Formats: sequence, C-alpha cells, structure tokens
Amino acid sequence: MRIGVGIGIGMGANPNTISAEYQAILAYANSSIFIIPNSAEQTLQNKLIIDLKTAGIWDKLDGFYMFANNITDSNGGFARINWKNPSANYGTAQGALPSISPKSGFTGSGSSAVNLNLNASTATNFSSPNGSFGVWVGTVESIGNPIMSTTTNSNRIRNSSSSIISAGSVTATFSANTFIHLNKTLTTTTVYRSGTGLNGTNNTWTSDNASFCILYNGTSYGTSQIKVAFVGGDLSSLASTFNTKISDYITSLNAL
Repeated sequence: MRIGVGIGIGMGANPNTISAEYQAILAYANSSIFIIPNSAEQTLQNKLIIDLKTAGIWDKLDGFYMFANNITDSNGGFARINWKNPSANYGTAQGALPSISPKSGFTGSGSSAVNLNLNASTATNFSSPNGSFGVWVGTVESIGNPIMSTTTNSNRIRNSSSSIISAGSVTATFSANTFIHLNKTLTTTTVYRSGTGLNGTNNTWTSDNASFCILYNGTSYGTSQIKVAFVGGDLSSLASTFNTKISDYITSLNAL
C-alpha cells in the first residue's frame, strides 16, 4: 500500500509538468493521508484533466469523480475526491459504502451508495435552464436498480432499460461500459449514450434541493458498477468528445 507524502515525490516527475488542478487533487489526498495512484496512473489522470480543459469540458463541470483507480484500498479514499473542487463535495457513505475494486470503481450491494454531497440547487454550472449529470456504467445489474439520482428520487438515471428525467422518460437501453449523460437546456432534455443523443419526449426538468447520489434514489439502492460520475452545465455540444476522453482514460488504465 502506498501513501502519498508529497506531490513532487508522489509524481516521480518534474512537478512543473503537473496541471494545477491535479496538483490540488494530490495535495488534498496527501493531507487526508489517502493512498494515491502510482506515477504511471498519475500521468494518465493528469492527461485526462488537461484533455478535458483543452476540450472546454472542465470549466463546465461542478463535480467530477473518478472511481476507477488502480488502488487497492478498501474504502476508496482517493476515488471519492471531487476532482473539480477537491476541498468540497467529498463522497461519503449512504447507508453503507459500496465495495470498490481496482480499475472497476464502486459496485453496489443493494444497501450501499455514495452521496456526492453536491446539492443540485446550489451547483454553479448545473442551474436553470442548463445542466447535465451522468455516469460511466461498468456493469449493469437488474432492471429497476437506481444508478444515479438526487436523493429526492427525481431527475434520475434509473436503471438498465430506461432513463427517467423528471416526469418523462426516454428509451436508453445501455449495457456494460456505457457513458450515460442526461443534458438539459431551456427547450430540450436529451439522453446521451456513449456520446450519441437519443430522442426524448420530456422537455422539463425541475432541479431538486438535494444531493446527487450514486446507486441510491431516495427509496432504494442499486447493485451496478459505476466508474465515473459528473455534474455540470450544458454539455450537449461536447457529449461525443466527453465520452471519448473518458473512454481513452479507462482503456489506458486497464492497460497498466
């Protein structure tokens, strides 16, 4: 097990090459005495942040959680950091903490979830009329299990057969290793599956005064595997690029 003791040492490289954003993540992890990724994985994570910044995605995010890390600690300390704001919105147990596996992220037990402690009504970029949130699903378990929602059981990515948005639904069948992204603007609510928009019927979305949760919807728990979660502003024009950048990271991580 490897504990971070300093950004320069932890990186194993010239710290001047590290983005300020990733330096902040490592600094928070070190101060919290979390196990941090090895130098090869840190290089991948730093590159992902730079890629998201270059693409114009990073500035539109309120929360970005990379649960898929090649770290063997049992409680996913590093995985629960909000990369966009490391000192805020740290993920905590809801009911209990789901199990975490190296490179795979959190897997629900049916009684465990992660509360992102990021309130939908107070987020900066996620606001009326624009907003988005989503997850990279590693494996999808039984239909009806929640995957991501606010804890008042609304505005939710619900299960493996449909995505529910406020009072309306759109078909969004998805399977293993799928990036699901719900996006709203003033006139349109769209589900993106792996970067491709799906037709929908609901154009309303009422923000909840509640925190986003992974694998919990306020009434029940899920058993799927979640590798990535995000909350942010309107990313409709960047949905395909966002999917590609996350996919590239997961592919590279699995190759380590």
